[in-house]
Amino acid sequence: MFFRRTDLQAIPLMAATVFSLWLFLSPPAWSQPGATDRDAQALKWITLSAKEGKAQARETLAVKYYFGDGVPQDYAVALKWLRGALDAGSSLARNCFANIVLDGGGAFSTIEKLRWLRLGVAKGNLRAMEVLGEKLFKGEDLPANPEEALKYLTPAAEKGSARAQYLVGLAYARGAGVDENDQAAVEWLRNAVEQDFPDAQQALGEMYAEGRGVPADDGVAVKLLRQAARQGNEQARSQLWTLQQQGRVEPETTREGREWLVAAATAGNPEAQTRYGDFWFQRKETSLYLNEYSCYRMAAFWFWNAARQGEPEAQYKLAQMLLRGEGVGASLEQAYVWSGLAARQNIRNAADFEKSLLPRMSTEQAAHAKKALEKTAAREPAQGRSGKLYLPSLAD
Repeated sequence: MFFRRTDLQAIPLMAATVFSLWLFLSPPAWSQPGATDRDAQALKWITLSAKEGKAQARETLAVKYYFGDGVPQDYAVALKWLRGALDAGSSLARNCFANIVLDGGGAFSTIEKLRWLRLGVAKGNLRAMEVLGEKLFKGEDLPANPEEALKYLTPAAEKGSARAQYLVGLAYARGAGVDENDQAAVEWLRNAVEQDFPDAQQALGEMYAEGRGVPADDGVAVKLLRQAARQGNEQARSQLWTLQQQGRVEPETTREGREWLVAAATAGNPEAQTRYGDFWFQRKETSLYLNEYSCYRMAAFWFWNAARQGEPEAQYKLAQMLLRGEGVGASLEQAYVWSGLAARQNIRNAADFEKSLLPRMSTEQAAHAKKALEKTAAREPAQGRSGKLYLPSLAD
C-alpha cells in the first residue's frame, strides 16, 4: 500500500529500467489484481539485493520493517538493516542518524523516531509521510508548520492514505497552510469517509451541520456523526449532544444519549457538565456500585467544572452542596461566593440563598466572603446563559 523503491544496481540496465517504470508509473499496487504476489516478488528482489550488500536495498528494508510496510513491524529487524545500510556506506542513513548510538535503546526516543521518519520520507514511505505530516500539522514533537506538513500529507493523500486525506481536508477547512476552501475540504474529507475513517466522518458531518462547502443537511450530518461516534469518536458524540439540545436529533437509546452527554461534558461544554452533575446527584438513590458520598463527589466535580466557566445553574447547585457538605467539605464562605455569582446572573432563588448565609457567619467570615465574591466576580467569565450552545469547531 506504500511507495516502494528497490536497489537496482545488481540488475542489468534494461531490466532495471523496465522494473523502475513498472514500480513508479503503474497504478498503486493495492489497486490492482494480484498485488500481493507482486509485493512478495518485489520484497524478494529487495531482500536479495540487501543480502548482497547494496546500501539502498538495506535502507528500504529498514524502513519497511520499522513502519510495517508489507512486512510485520519489527524494530529489531529494522535496526539490523539500518546498521547494514550504514556499514554499506549509505549517506542517506548516515545523514538521518548521525551521532545516534543504534543499540536498540532508543526505540522510543522522540529524536530517533523523528530520524526514522526522515529516512522513511526520503525512501518515499507513505506511512512516514503521513506521520511526519501530521506531527508538523499539529505541532507534535516539532514546531507546528501546516504549510510544510502539506508537502508530505498531500502526496500521501493522493496515494490513498485516509488519515492524510482527512488532514488535508482539515487544512482546507481551517485555511491552515493553504487558502481556506470549503469545497476542497469537503472533497478530501469525502475521500477519507469512503474508507470509513471516523475523524473524517466527524469533520464532514460538521460541515453538513453548518452548511460549509455543501448545502446544510441535518440528515446527512447526523448519519456521518453517528458513524463516527459508533467508532468511538468523542467529538462526534459531543456534537450530537449539542444538536440534540437544538432539537435536530434524538438519541435512539438511553445509552446513546448518555454517551453523547458524557462526551460533551468531557469536551468542556458547561451546560453538559451541569446535566452530567445532575445525573450523578440523582444517581445517589439508584447506583448499585457507588455509595451516596461517591455519587455526591462526582456531582460536585462536574458542577465545579461548569461553575468555573460561568454556568450559573451549576454555581447555584455547587453552593447548595457546599452548604450541606455533600461530597465536598462544608464551607459557608464558598457557598456564599458561588451563590452570589449565580444571583448576579438572575438564577431563581440564588439571591435569597446568598442572603440566608450571612447570618450563619461571623462578622469576620462575612467580610471575607463578600470580599472574595467581589474579587471573583471581577474575573468571572461573563458568558452565563447567552442561549448560544457550545459546538466544537474544526478550528478547536
